[in-house]
Amino acid sequence: MAPPPTSTISPIIITLFLKILMLVLLLASLVVLATDTATLSLSFYTTFVESKIHFDDVYTYRYVLASIIMGLVYSVLQTSLSLYHIATGKRLIIGDGAFLVDFYGDK
Repeated sequence: MAPPPTSTISPIIITLFLKILMLVLLLASLVVLATDTATLSLSFYTTFVESKIHFDDVYTYRYVLASIIMGLVYSVLQTSLSLYHIATGKRLIIGDGAFLVDFYGDK
């Protein structure tokens, strides 16, 4: 039986790529949310009313914006920790602390 093929891409590089992808997608969702507007058209018998609604007019979207910003901060932190690990070969957080940061940060 032949030995299993070895991977040429390190798992650290793959996680770094996924963290950068998460950062890009969070930035894209922030741009989409911040620039989103809707036009509300109402007509009453002879009157026609048109109103533009922005994301900050709806309370729920404010919470979504806050969660996007928290995700961006977490993503930047994780990306910088991964870049440090790749550059030096050492982890910045020693022991179980890194696992706890990952666990609670993902929550």
